[in-house]
Amino acid sequence: MISLLACWAPHRTIYLVGDSAYAGKSISRFLPQNVHLISRMVMNAALYESPPRPRKGQMGAPRKKGRRLPSPIELVKSRKIKWKKTKVSIYGRRVRAWIKTCDAMWYNSAGTRLLRIVVIRDPSGKRKDDCFFSTDRKLSGAAVIELYSKRWPLEVAFYNAKQCLGFEDPQNRTPLAVQRTAPMALCLHTLVILWFAKYGRFDVEAYRKARPWYRQKATPSFADMLECLRATSLKETTNQGPGQKTPANKVITRAFEAQKWAA
Repeated sequence: MISLLACWAPHRTIYLVGDSAYAGKSISRFLPQNVHLISRMVMNAALYESPPRPRKGQMGAPRKKGRRLPSPIELVKSRKIKWKKTKVSIYGRRVRAWIKTCDAMWYNSAGTRLLRIVVIRDPSGKRKDDCFFSTDRKLSGAAVIELYSKRWPLEVAFYNAKQCLGFEDPQNRTPLAVQRTAPMALCLHTLVILWFAKYGRFDVEAYRKARPWYRQKATPSFADMLECLRATSLKETTNQGPGQKTPANKVITRAFEAQKWAA
């Protein structure tokens, strides 16, 4: 899939962002030329310098790894490299962070390719120390952290599709059913957001008045967007113009279905 996307946009630089499951050598060693990977690194990763150039007349195969470097957990404890105090924009907020960066090989994952290694610490102590890497060594440590945080909306999209659109309900047993269910749920998720962006209305103040226990809400959630769409659809199907007539049994059925959704 990555190679296909890279072929579609050969003149663009693509950043692939994924958690540690996508940091393995099956991906990191076979990236197309115009694709960079940003992912999480284990704190005990074995890091190395680039291998030295083979000496003239040297016998045997050239070395694949250089001198062993401190692992991320050792980098955290090291006093030789100072913490850089900065602010990063992650998950919609501007927060303080301490960062250490270095360039090294993670041979077990990316082979002989040099990576930009970024260790981050939360000065408030609420989050544990973590480590990330980028195959693009031109990026600053803060840029790597901010780009990695952009993967969070994807997790939210999967959650919404499962909880609100029934993505987790079907028990598919055939390949064709699997191929249909996931795209259908995710396409509906996209269509609901697009509809709300153009036609939807959400009164934050009215929401807070109706729910005094939830004063922090500032923007609509996907559940709010879906509720708005359902209410609009229900009005369009039950409110008829002067020249239109709808059998009473159909109106009753629609009202009954609306009550079931409310329950």
